[in-house]
Amino acid sequence: ATDDFVREFARLVRARLKPDRQAYIEYSNETWNSMFQQATYCADRGLALKLSEDRFQAQLRFHSQRSVEIFRIWEEVYGAEARRRLVRVLGSQTGGWVTEQILDWKEAYREADALAVAPYFGNSLGDPRTQETVAKMSVSEVLQRLETDVTRTLGSIRETHAVTSKRGVE
Repeated sequence: ATDDFVREFARLVRARLKPDRQAYIEYSNETWNSMFQQATYCADRGLALKLSEDRFQAQLRFHSQRSVEIFRIWEEVYGAEARRRLVRVLGSQTGGWVTEQILDWKEAYREADALAVAPYFGNSLGDPRTQETVAKMSVSEVLQRLETDVTRTLGSIRETHAVTSKRGVE
């Protein structure tokens, strides 16, 4: 979205959102996941802007930088009400390195209120490459695999929380 689009959308939300409600502002979802077009867009833009020579790092940095630009537009539109009515959200994967790249690029964590993640588990059970193996598993084996995945995911969430806590981001 262009800056003008973002500004007009912020004006619309400000005009129509009840005064006692907050708007959660997040640039995009899954910008780190190459199976989605928005990730490719962020990588291409990050490389074009020379944010890094590494495609993935450039992708994460662009996401971070564009998020902050969008936050600032919304803050401009909301003026004195911004701190009370806006929740500025950076999206990330669970885990430390990706989160650090997003939060630390140009100190984006200073411009954000929260980090949003969507922790997944059990993905390998639905992978087409493992369908035959999974189909032969007992219920107990499937549940054991899920328990292992949940444990791994919780560890990744704790790692992410450690990163955000150091930077004062919810």
